[in-house]
Amino acid sequence: MQLYICYDIDSLPLEQALQRVSPQRRTQVLAYKPEGSRRRCAGAYLLLCHALRTGWGIHTLPQLAYEEGGKPYLPQTPHIHFNVSHCRGAVACVVDSRPVGVDVEDVRRYRRDLAEYVCSDEEMSRILASEDPAKAFIRLWTMKEATLKLTGEGLRNNLRTALRPDVFCATFACGSQGCFCTVASWQPLGRLVPIVVEASQLVGVDQANLNSNGF
Repeated sequence: MQLYICYDIDSLPLEQALQRVSPQRRTQVLAYKPEGSRRRCAGAYLLLCHALRTGWGIHTLPQLAYEEGGKPYLPQTPHIHFNVSHCRGAVACVVDSRPVGVDVEDVRRYRRDLAEYVCSDEEMSRILASEDPAKAFIRLWTMKEATLKLTGEGLRNNLRTALRPDVFCATFACGSQGCFCTVASWQPLGRLVPIVVEASQLVGVDQANLNSNGF
């Protein structure tokens, strides 16, 4: 399993990035109004391209399809599973030969009403007993969202029961970035160390090596 993460996504040159993504992804990127959101949307796709190129030897733009619940997959290479996530502080992509889910979130101001809405009583006890409830809540949130992205459910109304005993989660704080990232899998994950990728690496590929007919 390979986990890639980019922290300096705000430095991604947007115009150059738009030339590197597929036509449909370009449409998705431009659907966002804030420039930061556009960079993160483009960066998530380019991080996937980087992961497939360096980890799997795939140099064409990936063609994506979506399951009923919205989970993306690669129809041309169904043996490769991936998932992407982004927030203000980071973009993350995990790729493996087995189903995976990933979520990365910024640590935000703690809201007890929101925590009580999405967390079970036992989870709330853990949050309230922690030294930093904001970090404890975001950690649990990433675990829940990564689990739902693994199963293909996507976000649903009842998040209190999102975590399940047959799903394994590996969670870590993203250094000084103020983020938490969780990877979810059906198998034990062990210690997962992310491969840090600079934003400049995402647009540094010879365009001649890319197949612009991809998704």
